[in-house]
Amino acid sequence: MTELRVGIRRTVATLGVALVAVLTVSAVHAGTLDDIKQRGKIIAGTESGLIPFEFIRDGKYVGYDVDLLHVIAEKWGVKVEHVDLPWQGILPGLQAKKFDLVATAVTITEQRTKQVLFSVPTAEATSTLLVRKGETRFNKPEDLIGKVVAVQLNSGHHFAAKRMDERLQKEKGASVKELRTYATYAEAFLDLANNRVDAAVASMPVLSVLLKEKSGVYEMKFPIAERLYYGWAFRKEDADLQKAVDVIFIELKKNGTMAELQKKWFGFTMETPNEGFEPGKF
Repeated sequence: MTELRVGIRRTVATLGVALVAVLTVSAVHAGTLDDIKQRGKIIAGTESGLIPFEFIRDGKYVGYDVDLLHVIAEKWGVKVEHVDLPWQGILPGLQAKKFDLVATAVTITEQRTKQVLFSVPTAEATSTLLVRKGETRFNKPEDLIGKVVAVQLNSGHHFAAKRMDERLQKEKGASVKELRTYATYAEAFLDLANNRVDAAVASMPVLSVLLKEKSGVYEMKFPIAERLYYGWAFRKEDADLQKAVDVIFIELKKNGTMAELQKKWFGFTMETPNEGFEPGKF
């Protein structure tokens, strides 16, 4: 079993799994820092198919966000418990209090800030086009008119692709043929490699690692939207927990630990703001 964890189930089936998972996981107490310390563990919602942010290797959770979560747990003197769900069940699971927070890469958008609280950004999430190696047709967004583009369902990149398509319709009077949705990025990338779609959209950090793992199969093209960032998500009523995580994240940025983890998992570092940025307006 490779780290890419390629599945062949389509979105409808996986959404059913996500719904069952959300409904069957027991609820936790309110996600305050005091509750977590009293319990002795932090319960984190995650999607373990997002290499290099969080995935399973040799039966263990690993990745950039996993390392950040363990740094926080160590500072608070607690253990870590993961609740692993498909992406489509993550934010509903948070609102249903199935875990304390979402410790996975969630694209910070204006729409989502109305529903949840976000940590300060932890990595760049700009939506970027992926094509097969040697592809020469796509050099600007209008080249995607009439083509099939793969996206992860309800991801920030799905919304970015929709916005790009709306711009094409307004400015060029034409649109992509289809935004084909998938439950996981792995499924989308597999269909691209097998010529079932023309292109795919994901974040630059995810694609950078994919290119290293699948050398000669894919290549990156251009951003399809303005700069975006990833962060962790919290319930609106858990501002104390969000602020406690932010204090640590800002400290990790200042002392270089976050940059070291970025270098470890992405192969490069990213500047991320702590304030003054506008979430993508989707």
